[in-house]
Amino acid sequence: MERSLLSVNDMNSDEWMIVGRIVAPHGVRGDLRIFPDIERPEIFKSLKTLSIDGKVYKIISARPHKNIYILRVEGIDCLLYTSDAADE
Repeated sequence: MERSLLSVNDMNSDEWMIVGRIVAPHGVRGDLRIFPDIERPEIFKSLKTLSIDGKVYKIISARPHKNIYILRVEGIDCLLYTSDAADE
């Protein structure tokens, strides 16, 4: 199974940086388990947006959990449903 990369930018440029990988869902409300690919994973607490497979999402919350981070992302509400799916 291929894992999605998470990318962020510093809002001052068009360049994005890979900061982690989605390794699994967490719970049934659409939270994501993220394995950090950076030296200082606490940066997840201060991020406002991220890109998953080229689509930009707003981060609602981020919290550490063992060696990963749990992210709640706007527009991802459950395991199989995103807000965009309703538009298609």
